[in-house]
Amino acid sequence: MGLIANAFKPKNLVLSSSGTLGNYAVGSPQATTQQTTRAYLDNEIIRACVDLIATSAAEPHIIGKRWRRERPTRRDLSARGIPKNQAGTMAEDSFLVRNGFYEEVTDHRLIYLLNNPNEWMGREEFWATVVLHLFLAGNAYILKARYKDGILKGAVGELWPLLPTQIKPVPGDMSAGEPFIKHYERTVNGQKQELPTTDVLHIKYSPSVGLYEGVSPLLTLLPRAEIDHYMRTFLSTFFARGGAGAGASLNVKGGNMDQQTKDDLRNRFRRMFSGGQFDVLVSNAEDITYTPFSLNRGLRDALPSEIDKQTEARMAMVLGVPGAIVGLLIGYETSSYANQRQAWQVLWDVRMTPLLNSIDSAIKLSLVKEFAGIDDACFDLSDIKALQEDVDALHERLRKDLQASAITLEEFRERTGYGLMPTAGMFLVPSTFVVTPVERLGEEPELAPSPAPVALLAAPRGPGRPSLEEDEAARTIYLQAMVLREKNPLMTWDQIAARVGVESRTLRKYRTAFED
Repeated sequence: MGLIANAFKPKNLVLSSSGTLGNYAVGSPQATTQQTTRAYLDNEIIRACVDLIATSAAEPHIIGKRWRRERPTRRDLSARGIPKNQAGTMAEDSFLVRNGFYEEVTDHRLIYLLNNPNEWMGREEFWATVVLHLFLAGNAYILKARYKDGILKGAVGELWPLLPTQIKPVPGDMSAGEPFIKHYERTVNGQKQELPTTDVLHIKYSPSVGLYEGVSPLLTLLPRAEIDHYMRTFLSTFFARGGAGAGASLNVKGGNMDQQTKDDLRNRFRRMFSGGQFDVLVSNAEDITYTPFSLNRGLRDALPSEIDKQTEARMAMVLGVPGAIVGLLIGYETSSYANQRQAWQVLWDVRMTPLLNSIDSAIKLSLVKEFAGIDDACFDLSDIKALQEDVDALHERLRKDLQASAITLEEFRERTGYGLMPTAGMFLVPSTFVVTPVERLGEEPELAPSPAPVALLAAPRGPGRPSLEEDEAARTIYLQAMVLREKNPLMTWDQIAARVGVESRTLRKYRTAFED
């Protein structure tokens, strides 16, 4: 069986060696992409941040989910107050899995396809390319290559990224009954081809100001990249001139000097200092003086640190990457292990999780509906180290939950990684702890009804009443207390006395009277 997508497979999936995407009209989407691509290839800060985001997006695997039809849906659970942690939906998904609302699908054809897009690109390269296109062009287009024959004819068999500069969505006239997007137009070497919307997975950079196309976030940084380029060029020239300024002033003592003589001196100095001077100003004066136009503070004037830090901070802010991660000056000032860990959490909370969620939505909207037996496909963030809670903080929180009876001992061992309860051995249990089996929480102890009110049983023996040793009602209460003690060996006698309905001093009298 062969694979086709409207009779072609995409080619030329990488940028040209010059780093540009061709010559386009000013103001067109292609020209915009050319500008952002040049900024990406020319500016080291933009390059480092975008590459970090692209490679991080390719880190998590994609998993599938299938709702259990006999269970409520996620929408039905919205009013249950399920807590969410920093990753957005990880706690909610964990709750849904534990309670059987949906099951994970690991061997579905769609999941294999998303993790193995085609025979030439692995998962990491494919999704990194998609994210790179999102940042350079504001759009990422994925071609759904279909089987052309056999029993799988028409089914999606491969996924290929398309150059965003070659694709343009063609809006439809919805008032005339046309779809929102009629088709996608692909232009290669001047030849145009129509692609059905069903064959293109379109991912827009979110948030976007356009309905049909996304906008690159790098557009905002183009002026900043230009400033950084000028500063770098000036610094290079500064070193090439040996640290000198833009020129010098030469005052020659003597009578009036004609212009030709001044030009000859000027050209002579320019030849002598071709590597160190741009120009020399020659004039008449009372005395001979030579004054270089140098910078007062050397490198401090050549590259002001305040402007440099401001440019770095603005670039990192727009791209959503903490400066400490990519080694910016603003990040090194507060660099420590704790700050580094927090910086990675911020990256995944602020940038990566929303970005991957937008890609998840596009996959669900365009791809999931083409496959049976699956309801959702998304990036699995459970193994991302930056989103995992610190081990010490996790244990501390779980210990507090255990002491507050918010979780069971079994849940504590499961979440801390200790596994099932051991079948042999001894536990150190503080005397202040009370351990109660789950099946008895909220239930009254299974005790036989007392034959008389508690007040009467605990009252002093009056005329005609039997002695304590002969009081069957008192003996019954004592036996109930012993049964309760056997079932809950960690309960104190005060707690047991409260359960059987007598005071602790009365129960102690019963123990003294009825113990063998």
